[in-house]
Amino acid sequence: MREKHKHVLSDRAAQFRAIQRRLLMRFKDKTPAPLANLDTLLEGTYQQLLALSEAFEETEWELERTASSVTSATKLLNLLITLSHGMMQREADILEACLSPDVLIASDEQGWEERVDVAVAHMLRTCLAKAGKDLGQVATSLLTMPTDLTKFQKHIKLLCDRLAKTGHLSLGTEADSEQTEVEAEAADDESPDSVVPVDSQVAESNSSKKEFPSMVPPLT
Repeated sequence: MREKHKHVLSDRAAQFRAIQRRLLMRFKDKTPAPLANLDTLLEGTYQQLLALSEAFEETEWELERTASSVTSATKLLNLLITLSHGMMQREADILEACLSPDVLIASDEQGWEERVDVAVAHMLRTCLAKAGKDLGQVATSLLTMPTDLTKFQKHIKLLCDRLAKTGHLSLGTEADSEQTEVEAEAADDESPDSVVPVDSQVAESNSSKKEFPSMVPPLT
């Protein structure tokens, strides 16, 4: 509806400017020709512009109201999932980044549905994947306006089901970094006992020289 109003409004504005140019040419001519109802057509186009502008403003207001409702519902859904699974703050931040409550209505290229659908599909294929076969089951969505919300609703349902089974949410990079830190700490704790400081080695060498004097007789 928004795109339709913008297209029709652009056409009527171009028509209004074209009629204005023709009327100006008629008025500037030394021997003006009849207006041929151009003034009536100009008045009718002007009234259509006013009506379309009001309809476009109403559409924008409806979009803002709908965006506010979607934002509230998404925040409530994130809060319910976080409390029901006892998530930590880091897990709640990951969930909010996936199910983003930020609904942008100024962009005509990317909508909230396609952005969230791509994010949820990525989570289902990575950190919430059950097995390697999930890579083929959940395909990556393109950032195009969906014709229906069946696929989007299916992905949201799969996300809730996977979270209900696992009970936690973490990124693969975070898990790898934590495991690396644990391995590094374990390597530090397992230091070999056979390592002797350099000072101790020098001291032992000097003491051995004193205990075993040289067998070569002195020169006379």
